[in-house]
Amino acid sequence: MSQKVRSRILFVDDEERILRSLKRLLWDYNDRWDMTYIDDPVEAKRMLAADGYDAAVLDVKMPRISGLELLAELKADERSRDVQVIILTGHGDADMKRRALELGATDLLNKPIDKDDLIARLSSVLRLKHYEDELRSRNRDLQRQLVQSQRMELVGVLSAGVVHDLKNILSIIKAQSQLLADQLEEDETMKTSIANISRAADRANKIMWQILRFSKPEDRNKRLD
Repeated sequence: MSQKVRSRILFVDDEERILRSLKRLLWDYNDRWDMTYIDDPVEAKRMLAADGYDAAVLDVKMPRISGLELLAELKADERSRDVQVIILTGHGDADMKRRALELGATDLLNKPIDKDDLIARLSSVLRLKHYEDELRSRNRDLQRQLVQSQRMELVGVLSAGVVHDLKNILSIIKAQSQLLADQLEEDETMKTSIANISRAADRANKIMWQILRFSKPEDRNKRLD
């Protein structure tokens, strides 16, 4: 039985005491979640783009890159735009919170951090990530099926066109064969050769019908005669 893959969470805060506090609060969840704690937002940006994290908890105020700036860069990068982000703040600034949500934050968490609140919010964003990943996977499958269907439809259209052109050519061959047979009634050798040509045209006509029936099943009831 394969081992269940743990969800990956990255915590980014320039204050070591906050990171230590988060570690203590989440100690009991180490066997459930793969959690990394880092105080460098620049390195965090690289990790989130490269290492397949499911969620990130970002402090709103950090040197070099603020939490909102980092959030904006993550959402602009195709490699990290699907990471669920919780903004960690000690402020009651409504404008900042609105801005965070506009930039794509999934949730907001106020300092001081309550353990139950933290766990509930992390569980929520991880469930959302799971649902979104499943939906994206299904959409990719549907897209592949659509592309395959379009390819088969194109094959059907091309096949029908080729069959139509060949049918016209074979009709000419059949007509000319019959004309030659009528003109050469006393030449048994030529009549045999002409009959072979006519039978070959009939076989080709049957093969064309099989091609059309395979490429366009809805045309099963049509005749090429």
